Amino acid sequence: MLEWSAFYAGMAGLLPMTLIGVPLSRTSALWRALGRSYEEAIAFHRALGHLMMAACASMSHTSFSHVAHKPALPRLLSASA
Repeated sequence: MLEWSAFYAGMAGLLPMTLIGVPLSRTSALWRALGRSYEEAIAFHRALGHLMMAACASMSHTSFSHVAHKPALPRLLSASA
């Protein structure tokens, strides 16, 4: 279960990671075409950065937990049976 949680958290972190590279200059044609100001683009960029860090932290935490509990898992399951 931890392994799949880590996998999906990693996949969820890929989307903000790909979008965080959207050009962030004051004269970006992309933001002008979307009708957004420079300040809104900065806020979007910050929110994506926070989302990416949260998803990557969640992925690494669950991955490390999975690895740490993997050797003890058979012992725990046999003790409860």
